Amino acid sequence: MININTITTNMLQEQTYILHDETKECVIIDPGFASEREISSIYDFIENMKLKPVAIWFTHLHFDHIMGAQYIIEKYATPTFACEKDLPLLKANRALTMSWGIDFPQYDLKIDNFINDGDSLHFGNSSMIAIHAPGHSQGSMVYYSEDGAFCISGDVIFRCSVGRTDFLGGDSNTLLNSIRQKILTLPPDTTIFPGHGPATTVDDEINYNPFLRPQC
Repeated sequence: MININTITTNMLQEQTYILHDETKECVIIDPGFASEREISSIYDFIENMKLKPVAIWFTHLHFDHIMGAQYIIEKYATPTFACEKDLPLLKANRALTMSWGIDFPQYDLKIDNFINDGDSLHFGNSSMIAIHAPGHSQGSMVYYSEDGAFCISGDVIFRCSVGRTDFLGGDSNTLLNSIRQKILTLPPDTTIFPGHGPATTVDDEINYNPFLRPQC
């Protein structure tokens, strides 16, 4: 059974997820923590739970979803996983954060493993499916657990909203098609854990999301 821990981080209230099972192996999805307090709380949680980080999975590579990655890599030697199509964002992040006046860690994030649509990713006794859902970025990925009836959606879809498309690689039509074809086709009781804000379900988004309802 996969346990899901949600930690809200950084100035944009990004959701960092720590997933673990009975083996105590865990994956960290979108480590966006930035402050010393946030970094310390993540370390404390991992140590108190006696978890063993084995990987970092990125839903996409916008700055607010990767800010804390280097701290995890340096402490736990965790390999990183992301879609290759998002690599241009690593360079674009610096210009974007400078224009917003955000202090972004100046390091070169290395992606060790590139993932594609339909790949099966594993930790402990658990596995999840990587779903390519472009539109917010070219390489946006959703991580889906059929057994757990949940997915981690990054910034593709939110509760009654959808991801913005005005950054590098974004496209509104592509995003809406991804949501309809890749997320709304999951079982209706699937819980969606987004990159910002509260969780929702596939059924609720089909019925109540104003960006999607007219075409559903």
